[in-house]
Amino acid sequence: GAGRSHIILTAHPDEITATHVADGGADLLLGCDVVTAAAEETRMKVSKNTRSVINTHRMMSGEFIHQPDQRFPLDELLEAIGKAGGELRAVPATALAKSAFGDTLSANMIMLGCAYQLGALPVPGVAIEKAIELNGRNVDVNINAFRLGRRVSADPKAGDTLLGNGLPPARPAENESEQVLLERRMDLLRRSHGPRTAASLSAWITTARECIDEALAPTLVPVLIESGFRVLYEKDEYEVARLYSEPHFRQSLDREFEDNVKLRVHLAPPLLSRMDPDTGRPVMRSFGPWIFAAFRILSALRWMRGRWCDPFRYSNERQLNRRVRAAFERTLDLFGEFGINRDNAAAALDIAKWPLQVRGYGPVRAEAFEKAMQELEILEAKFRSDVGQSHKAA
Repeated sequence: GAGRSHIILTAHPDEITATHVADGGADLLLGCDVVTAAAEETRMKVSKNTRSVINTHRMMSGEFIHQPDQRFPLDELLEAIGKAGGELRAVPATALAKSAFGDTLSANMIMLGCAYQLGALPVPGVAIEKAIELNGRNVDVNINAFRLGRRVSADPKAGDTLLGNGLPPARPAENESEQVLLERRMDLLRRSHGPRTAASLSAWITTARECIDEALAPTLVPVLIESGFRVLYEKDEYEVARLYSEPHFRQSLDREFEDNVKLRVHLAPPLLSRMDPDTGRPVMRSFGPWIFAAFRILSALRWMRGRWCDPFRYSNERQLNRRVRAAFERTLDLFGEFGINRDNAAAALDIAKWPLQVRGYGPVRAEAFEKAMQELEILEAKFRSDVGQSHKAA
């Protein structure tokens, strides 16, 4: 749950008359978690005299399990903090820690350095570094993290440069053009499933554009690109093997952990796993380091996917994937038959999103697909009704 610490600094202990900061009495809000920092209980402690240093890392709450489509409201949270307090400094501390030190443990020390450099901590920097040294744990990393926070606070461009050269990939721009989005999705499909699969996505979108009113394309086409990509991108046995075999996976482990890391992978291979009699679902098995050699072989054989020689071709998961693809092609046929205009655009948008609801693997994915098909039947009926009413009005 949320954790809050009330810290009162004074030159003389007898000047401390309370163990908690009074409402509106905080000089500094050091928000290592933006959700907790924006909570009402926290905002009660700040005023226009409060300086706020907030980590912008997006840490989803437990509610995300039940509402996987929810968006992390970072801008709204920062706005709430800004309205309650005074000067606000937003810092990507977690990303900086990951990029500079290979893990996120030093993010809070970066935050402390930022706050100090802003003049919000009435303690000398040498005293803070001496305290880190006396603590005796990860001294060099913590001191360097504190100094990095000071540097980023004084020169925000230094943080941008570090993140630009670091490991975390850039997030796709929210206003990314249709063509850029399509090319990005096709590139991943080429690497994972081959050029034919990437070409299928391109062909689908070309066909869909022809039946969409030009004014509606900026809204509908990106959704169809994402939905088509979800249909075609199968994280199957070959794709799992490819992801584990790519050099950057091992490189990320080397950056995150010290030498001699022993890895075990928990899998439920369709041809090797027994079913749990209580749940009816495959039982996970643990595989040792040798499995990575098998991954490399399987990754090299991914050209067999879907061919007569594919040993997984008739597994339940592959049959489900074919059903998902056939259903999406029927959706495109529906759009092509009636066209999409202002009258049926809302219903068409809801229909176009159904593949985004088919998540998970194995039985979880199968259940999600069946639920999506039930909802799709209702949506298609509404779509046809909107088309009929449009024709009557004409």
